[in-house]
Formats: sequence, structure tokens, C-alpha cells
Amino acid sequence: MKSDPKFSLLFIAGILLLIFSLFWFFHTPNRKFEKVCDELFAEELSEDGLSLHYTLAHPDAYGIDSSNPSLPVYDRTHSLADYEALLSAIQELEEINKDSLSVTHPQTDELLLDYLKDESQTYAYFYYDEPLSPTSGMHSHLPVLFAEYAFYDKEDVDNYLSLLQSVPAYLKGLGEFEKDKAEEGLFMSSAACNEVITQCNKIITEEELNNQVHFLQTSFHERLETLVSEGRITTEEMNAYITANNNILSEAVLPAYKSLAHTMTT
Repeated sequence: MKSDPKFSLLFIAGILLLIFSLFWFFHTPNRKFEKVCDELFAEELSEDGLSLHYTLAHPDAYGIDSSNPSLPVYDRTHSLADYEALLSAIQELEEINKDSLSVTHPQTDELLLDYLKDESQTYAYFYYDEPLSPTSGMHSHLPVLFAEYAFYDKEDVDNYLSLLQSVPAYLKGLGEFEKDKAEEGLFMSSAACNEVITQCNKIITEEELNNQVHFLQTSFHERLETLVSEGRITTEEMNAYITANNNILSEAVLPAYKSLAHTMTT
């Protein structure tokens, strides 16, 4: 049976229209702009498991893999790669035809572009940053973030413990950053350094851990009890998690803080 020529023409026209629509969707300035924004958002959060948890309840919906999260570790080479990625994003945004963007995009594009350019200029003063400030340093802020880490389900507990295990690498990176600052002649004052050392020795102590009274133990226990009451984990699972948390604190986190204090001393 011969096919209807009109139907064939309509079918071909439909296919061509679909191809054109897909091409238009993926290659318009709007789509390019949204793609750059999505990539920046995903890259920023993928490198920091704590920020990811505090920002998104369902990272998978944004194409972000939330399994085996870790903390961002300072490395001179990695920092250079971040700078190059920043310049690449700026170039992509500048190549977009602003006149073809939808109503809200031009303002967002302008704000984002200004922010990224300002951020790129700060790399000339990279070692002026002070992540170990005695008043608001990450060494003292980090435990608070862990204590306020919300548990909604069992996966959150697993991710929490995974992040806790990455504390040694994170603190070691901060120590390396301070060494690089010192080489650049930008190390903190002796008074500030001594205060940071004292804080590192007090933030977590062997005595507290042995007596089960450190706030990273008590707050962890309280959050687990909530999950048990909600039926999300069993009592046996809670006890196993408590043991794991105690082990990580004693065998990884405590030595990491002692090591950072030693680095700052030397």
C-alpha cells in the first residue's frame, strides 16, 4: 500500500521542526547563559560537602553526586586551576549576546559577571586571606558546622561521618596555606598565632572524648535519637553510629587538631 504523500511531507516537516527546536533550545543565548550558571553552581557545591548539605536537600535533582562527600582541601596547584576555571566562565559569559537574553537574564548576567571579575582580581591578593583568624577561623567554625549538621535520614548520617573523616586532610591543607603565606611574608602576628594554637588545643580534648561529653558527641547522639523516634534508623544502628563517631573523633579529628597546633608552632 502506498503512503499518502501529504502525510510523508507533514512527517518530514515535523521531524525538521523538532530538530530545529532542539537546536534552538540548546544553542540560544538564554540556554548558554543558564548552562554557565548551572555549571558554576554545581562545581562550587560539589567541592564542599558541608556547603552542599546546607544548601540543597536533594542534590541529585541538580545533577550533583552527594555520595562520599568531602571538605575542600587547599593545594597551590588546585587554586591555580580554580582561577583558570573562573577566567573561562568569565569568557563564556562575555561571549553571550546580551541583547538576545530574556527579560530577567540581562540583570543576572551583569551581576554575575561583575562578581566573577571582582573575584578574579582577588587572586592577586590570595595570600592576604586568613582562614585561621583567632576570631572567626575555620578551625573553630568547623566543629560548629558539624554540630548543626541536620540529619533527615540514614544517608545524612553516613555523609556526616564521611565528612568528619576528611577533617584531617582539610586542617592539613590549612596548615600548608599558612606555610605558603609565611613564604610570601604574609603570616599572621605572633599574638594571633599563639591564640590559634591555644584554640586548637582546647577545641577538642582527649579528656572530653573519654568522658563522652564533647559537644560533637552529645549533639550527634541527640540527632540520632530523633531519627530513632521517627523510625528512620534502629537502636542498633544508632549504637553502631555512635561508636563510629567516637572512633573518628579520637583517631582522626583530635590528632588533626594537635597536628595543626604543631604546624602553627613550628
